[in-house]
Amino acid sequence: MAADWTAVTVLAPDTNLDMLVLTLNRLGIVHRITREDAGSILWVASPEDVTPAQNAISQLERTLALQTKIQALQEGGAAKIGIVQIPITLLWIVLGLVGASIVFIAEQLLPVLTFQAFTLVNDGIRFAPAEDLIESGEWWRLITPTFLHFGLVHVIFNCLWMWELGRRVEWLIGPGAYFFILLSLSVGANVGQYISGGPGIFGGLSGVVYGLLGYIWVRNIRRPHPVLKLLPGIIPIMLGLLVLGLLGVIDKLIPGQVANGAHISGLLIGMFFGAFAGKNQSVS
Repeated sequence: MAADWTAVTVLAPDTNLDMLVLTLNRLGIVHRITREDAGSILWVASPEDVTPAQNAISQLERTLALQTKIQALQEGGAAKIGIVQIPITLLWIVLGLVGASIVFIAEQLLPVLTFQAFTLVNDGIRFAPAEDLIESGEWWRLITPTFLHFGLVHVIFNCLWMWELGRRVEWLIGPGAYFFILLSLSVGANVGQYISGGPGIFGGLSGVVYGLLGYIWVRNIRRPHPVLKLLPGIIPIMLGLLVLGLLGVIDKLIPGQVANGAHISGLLIGMFFGAFAGKNQSVS
């Protein structure tokens, strides 16, 4: 046989031979598979088919690995995501906890971290013009309000939703693209809140949370993925809370004011990203 056929490779013990034969037949590659002491060996009739046959084996291995991973996700969903796979989500949560700690025990640092610098005067709070943010190069103010939280319930609620939604998106698209989306959501939510509400002390991860919700919502409509599958009631509940915030109901139930501008801006930006996501997405 060695004189008439060209050996391609010794196949792995777990190779799906039926799938391999179907693939090679579809490619028009004349082949044989023999069982010898070394294992199952793939042979081709023409030396020119060695490279195409090797490519077919590699593609088959990737496809089977993908199917195994998808099956695991369908069975376990987000529970299969390890902590080491979501460093950016953990970073945003930690920064949110740090921001809450600053509000609680180091409030003298607040004027450095809010969207606008401010000073306390006899008649209240005096805010620096928003233009100073750009003119003085204080670009961090576009982001840092995201991490400020003004109550225990505020920070716990936001961090839990950040964990629940963020880990799914980060695992799916990778930390690089996810980091860019979080930066965009943070800046967009803070700018949106300033435009809609004017000068004020505001903050929180909720604009980012609504952005992730919008991303998952639209992304799942276009290209559903097991890891983005949420419980059926989550999106209606979150949207319902958004409407209650817009109607002023939540402001009457809890201290402070809801940052509706940040929520709406985050949601719209997240939906925008979700609308264009997943065109070339695969489980990796």
